[in-house]
Amino acid sequence: MKITILQSNPVIGDFDGALQTLGRGLQKAQQDGADLLLTSELFIGGYPAQDAWLAPGFWAQVDHARTRIAGLSKDYPSIAICVGLPIRQNAKPYNAAVLWEKGQEIHIQTKRLLPDYDVFNESRYFTPGDQTQVLEWRGERIGILICEDAWFTQIHNSHYTQDPLCDLESQQLSLVLHLSASPFETTKPEVRHDVVSAIAKRAGCPVVMVNQVGLQDDIIFDGGSLIISPNDEIWYQAPAWQEVIQTIDLQNTSAQSITFQSPSEARFNALTLAIRDYVAKSGFKKVVLGLSGGVDSALIAVLAVEALGPEAVTAIMMPSPYSSQNSLKDALALLQTLKIQHFTLPISDLYAQAKAQFSVFAPQSLASLTTENLQSRLRGLILMAYSNEHQALLLNTGNKSELAMGYCTLYGDMNGALGVIGDLYKTEVYALCEWINAQHPRIPTAILTKAPSAELRPNQKDEDTLPEYGLLDQILIRLIEQNQSPSSLIAQGFPEQTVRWIATRLHQNEYKRAQAPLVPKLSLKSFGKGRRYPILQKMIQ
Repeated sequence: MKITILQSNPVIGDFDGALQTLGRGLQKAQQDGADLLLTSELFIGGYPAQDAWLAPGFWAQVDHARTRIAGLSKDYPSIAICVGLPIRQNAKPYNAAVLWEKGQEIHIQTKRLLPDYDVFNESRYFTPGDQTQVLEWRGERIGILICEDAWFTQIHNSHYTQDPLCDLESQQLSLVLHLSASPFETTKPEVRHDVVSAIAKRAGCPVVMVNQVGLQDDIIFDGGSLIISPNDEIWYQAPAWQEVIQTIDLQNTSAQSITFQSPSEARFNALTLAIRDYVAKSGFKKVVLGLSGGVDSALIAVLAVEALGPEAVTAIMMPSPYSSQNSLKDALALLQTLKIQHFTLPISDLYAQAKAQFSVFAPQSLASLTTENLQSRLRGLILMAYSNEHQALLLNTGNKSELAMGYCTLYGDMNGALGVIGDLYKTEVYALCEWINAQHPRIPTAILTKAPSAELRPNQKDEDTLPEYGLLDQILIRLIEQNQSPSSLIAQGFPEQTVRWIATRLHQNEYKRAQAPLVPKLSLKSFGKGRRYPILQKMIQ
């Protein structure tokens, strides 16, 4: 059997675009003499469409797309088409895979396990299916699993009462088709391989898994579609981070070695994709960012150039009375390497003017924190003015350590449409920069070796306010990703005063994170859909 896999990057609600992509896939399938074409989960309408799945107009377009797929199936009578899409049966909505042949729907499989953890909330929108059926087709016996249906024995299974794969074991299957929309996390490709391998072993047949690719709001999908044999041979591994249309002859395969990217390489590719997709899918063509001479903005400038090209990136330097000459020098050195358009707009005069204006309610002098935040907000004003004037999307430059501690200014350095590195701790920012320079030196060494500073007051250093980043990030990872309590960290030997200070700051700053830009998810727990804490609370000890 020859199967064409369609690893696509959908836009939510772009039904015409999805059908055009399906048409391209069918053309390739016909050229290659394929028997079947397989898409990812909810290919029609996109995943996750969230409350769009509740809109009558959305369902009208789904129904129309279903009719058009039937028409495509008539045009390609030699090819069966297995498509992921939402359907309604008996007035109930389902996440489903539908198989068309010669214009007819010959098989429907509904998703049985609806995840409601992390970024998922499927039971809000869909009804769980109740059976996994075997499809007898062209002398083959085929089982179909939809994403979470295959994950029962792996993770997050405590609340499930059924294992869909049980219906397929001992059924003498020829093949399992696995439609997936499995989001990226730094170690997810390895876990996903284990899941697909486990299906193949239990079902006793090859598994073809097609995974979605691309950014949907703050969720990144990496693709990496797989075909695995029951004895754990890799028959095919699709490239990650890109759309793929590829035909594989299951009767003419050989074992391949599977490759996994290092954490830094994977994060680099994930964030590059996130910038490119967010800009394109929101209708922009270029971006702007504030460049300080520090490591965070340097990293984002490199990522933006990688994603969009230097001609689409503008950097603005906005020195204050406290900006060091070395920072300006370092920023200029980076700009020369990246060859991007840039402006220098000093904020000293605006800062002096603003302080004079505000004397009406602060006749003595503004508090130190007020003056520091004032500089940040003036910079935010300039960046948003440029964004409005030139239709350039503003990239935010804050990292996860800063977001966690509230070491950022609302309506200042928290401005922006996309918090590119908001799911990278400061230590991970440095690790990614070092990886980038190991591939191709772009970030000046001085930026990586100087002490981090916001430069909002004389001789300021981040560690005047925060614990040393190596210790801070270790504690934050345990509090956020591992959901450990302050008491357990103290019992492990972390300094009590430091732990309780960090935990208090973490909880006190939920209100800031509620107003932060969208953060592309890289970790088990990013700030956003996957971590939901109340703003008004008493901190859990």
